[in-house]
Amino acid sequence: MKISCPNVLFYIGTEAELIKLFPVIQNCLNDKLKINLIFSGQNDLRNTIFITNEMQAYSIFILKNKIWFPFKNFSLRTIWFVLWAIFAFYKTLIILFKYKFSLNCNPIFIVHGDTISTVIGALVAKFFGLQVLHVESGLSSGNAFNPFPEEINRRIVMRLSDVLFCPTIPSLENAQRLKHKECIYTHGNTMWDMLMYGLKKQKEEIRPPYLLLIIHRQETLANPDLFFKIINLVKINRPNNLECLFILHHTTRGFLMSHNKLDEIAALKGWHLFDRLPFYEFINLLKNANFVLTDGGTNQEECYYLGTPCYLLRKCTERNEGIGENVVFRDDFLKGLPNFMENYGMFKKIPITFNQSPSVIVSKKIENYASN
Repeated sequence: MKISCPNVLFYIGTEAELIKLFPVIQNCLNDKLKINLIFSGQNDLRNTIFITNEMQAYSIFILKNKIWFPFKNFSLRTIWFVLWAIFAFYKTLIILFKYKFSLNCNPIFIVHGDTISTVIGALVAKFFGLQVLHVESGLSSGNAFNPFPEEINRRIVMRLSDVLFCPTIPSLENAQRLKHKECIYTHGNTMWDMLMYGLKKQKEEIRPPYLLLIIHRQETLANPDLFFKIINLVKINRPNNLECLFILHHTTRGFLMSHNKLDEIAALKGWHLFDRLPFYEFINLLKNANFVLTDGGTNQEECYYLGTPCYLLRKCTERNEGIGENVVFRDDFLKGLPNFMENYGMFKKIPITFNQSPSVIVSKKIENYASN
């Protein structure tokens, strides 16, 4: 696209960021704000369904080709990722230089969450003196190196940002410890809006009773002994009446292939392996699952909103949604997993509703800042 002078810039790296920002972007377009979307290339989003035809006209893609990561070699994968980050930083510098000096415009700059792209965007925007707004801010595990690097990313971006949109009371209280920041409580995460939208959009499929298993975080995949202990516990304790739907992120599939375990797990009776599913189909699987076993923070949040029993396969979480209700979180999660799988029914809750849309709260504030 030909770069014009927008009121608002959204900087997006991953599909998860785009999904959570999607309702905010739509609200901004409905409010007739001039926006541009800059995609860092951390995920290849050129053909995603979450970029509508209208959004496509305002989109800038830093990378023109898909990145291939050597999944079987951790060191090579890390080097490859670092090279991409350097390239993305350089290209973002060039793009924002054009906005600032060639077009003489001063848009507000929106980043989301805790990815490397979030850090890159916030750093470059701050370098050019742009006002940075951080959506899904204030989250913290309390441990600087767990989860890694997300916790460090969040702490950096919170300090670089001028306005912090906080989805929960604990995240708001954490953000308010920083000086000279405007902290805004959004009464929930923008993911809630996407869940409600997606549940209406996707027709439910009839499936047998099942549990969902999702393992994809780097700290889990970097510990093969832990990974296969989880697999073994699920295999031993799976209720006989439930199928196990194992959702494989591309990193998880690569991990299993590198350990020659993919075919072995696929052959387990009652187990079904799926590549990562389209969002609308996936949230219906979450909604209708008897329970979910996951190491993902976003899955925790989704299950909380949907009321689905959820067991966290991690020792540390930055989120408090659902904990003590339908989400079970404990440091010795391997020890507690069999008991949860036997008694999951007691954790079923009714879905969460909000009187105010988190996405509307965010987009209205963006509109206020853009008009000043």
